[in-house]
Amino acid sequence: ADSREAFVRACQEQVGTVDIRVNNAGTPLYKAIDQYSAHDLRQQIGMYYEGPLHLINMLVPGMKAKGGGAIL
Repeated sequence: ADSREAFVRACQEQVGTVDIRVNNAGTPLYKAIDQYSAHDLRQQIGMYYEGPLHLINMLVPGMKAKGGGAIL
């Protein structure tokens, strides 16, 4: 979480309020779903759901204050 917060702060310092957030990160696991371990599942949930949600939650207040924004 600290690296995400530092990233958001750096973006805001360089460009001001962030107007758009594109959720485009991840690394696929190249194995069948029945071969995923509990660790694999936690890692995928963290990367594809929790990470983007945390960033969105940090950016939305600035978007609202500015009157809008976009999350893709």
